[in-house]
Amino acid sequence: MARISLEQHQAKNKAWIDNAPRTLQSRMEKVARIMLVTAQREHLHAAQPMPRGVTGGADNSVLSMQSGNMIRSLATKSAVQTKTEKTKVVVKLGTNLTNRGYSYPRAHEYGLGKMPERPWLRPSIKKNQELLRTEIKQGMVAAYG
Repeated sequence: MARISLEQHQAKNKAWIDNAPRTLQSRMEKVARIMLVTAQREHLHAAQPMPRGVTGGADNSVLSMQSGNMIRSLATKSAVQTKTEKTKVVVKLGTNLTNRGYSYPRAHEYGLGKMPERPWLRPSIKKNQELLRTEIKQGMVAAYG
């Protein structure tokens, strides 16, 4: 087993504290982009569109594409927003797309009034959770050096 001095250990810990948030931010942002691509490919358009009035998600049904605005909005830089504050990393993903003042991506995801929920983002996040865990673990190790 390799031995290091207390000063070396403290220096390594300080470097880890300085590097960890940036490393985690980049890895989490990478996985967030993968989650959005999964949403685009698997839940927003396909041969079997989700019929109106049917709650989707569990049977792998998808929202049929009307204009393509939602898919295009997920490909923009603003679809993934990251923020680092000392030891806290926050990653937000999705779209702020609106139509006539309301967020129709949110309405599809969670339902609105009589409109049933038709999740398109949550299944993508769930599918990629293990990848996110792996990236975070690898990021922590990489940050420690």
